[in-house]
Amino acid sequence: MHQRSSSRQTNSCEQRKKVETGEEGTKEIKIYCSHDDSSLQVMLWYQHQTTHSRRSMSLIGYSVLQGEPSYEDQFKDSRFQIKGEGTLKGSLLIRTVNLADSAVYFCAASTQ
Repeated sequence: MHQRSSSRQTNSCEQRKKVETGEEGTKEIKIYCSHDDSSLQVMLWYQHQTTHSRRSMSLIGYSVLQGEPSYEDQFKDSRFQIKGEGTLKGSLLIRTVNLADSAVYFCAASTQ
């Protein structure tokens, strides 16, 4: 999660539900994210996987304000959907969950 701090205040991103689980074939899982700094207009989503003692962090995609989200190639299928809900909130929807989706998902906010 992104944290930006100054001598006066600390701004942070927060995922509403800390743990979301679903069995293979679950229709969908939705993960929510919010922050409290309207100058952070970009919301990014990451997938962190650990498989066979190998760790990887992959950018799923990002949204800028109310614009159409952009996705990395491996997440361009319609199972992953990023939604921006104003400048302070967003969500990641994963449809038809399968075993390969087992991961920790992170959101982050940025100015660019």
